Amino acid sequence: MKLKTMLGAFGMGLSFSATAFALDVNEETPILESGADHYDYLVYAMTWQPTYCLLNACKTTPRSEFYTHGIWPYLKTTPSSQNRHPDSCTQSIGCTQDTACALTEANIADAKAIPGFTQIVTDNPEGLMKHEWQKHGTCYGGSSLDYFKDFINLRTFATFDEHAFGALIGVEGGTTLSDIQTLFPPNTSYRCATYKNEQYLFEVFYLLNKDRTGAPYIDQSLQIGTACDPARKIVIPTAPS
Repeated sequence: MKLKTMLGAFGMGLSFSATAFALDVNEETPILESGADHYDYLVYAMTWQPTYCLLNACKTTPRSEFYTHGIWPYLKTTPSSQNRHPDSCTQSIGCTQDTACALTEANIADAKAIPGFTQIVTDNPEGLMKHEWQKHGTCYGGSSLDYFKDFINLRTFATFDEHAFGALIGVEGGTTLSDIQTLFPPNTSYRCATYKNEQYLFEVFYLLNKDRTGAPYIDQSLQIGTACDPARKIVIPTAPS
């Protein structure tokens, strides 16, 4: 097993620069063969798009919604690592034996034709799709079409109290992490970002069984990216008008 680690800047998620795709400081990425035998569970990652656009220059005005970032095969945390996942796996369906293959234009067109797909991802998602497939999808154990179909299929298990959450959007001064957590199931983890000395909700991660049934998985030590500070208020911004 090859092991790849990096101490780098925190990547801001969905843009397509080298900085945005840098590894988190605690991220550990062993290079393994594709397939569920080589990972423990799945992370369904959703980005609060108004926060993303606050941190990055979005070309279009986002909706006040969670956009699907990706599905990430993950490894159980250890005492020394809270963020472990396979990366750029070999022997994936549609790839050569020894390399993690790139997504083709035909693959992208097929995925974008999946009913509902373009409604849950960022505008012009081609760069995101290429990155997510090569880094995470190649480890999933299916074809690229299988992977992107599950953006839709598994989204149905990414549930939360939408009415109560909506009441927290745009609240001046923000809310508490504990108040946010009451609106989501226990198989979730959170990522925050700081902007102008305020803490913003950035991403929510749903931990799911690797059998793709949507059954919850618990890994209480998981922390992807910057943890939300429970001692500080968290702002959930609304989309700019």
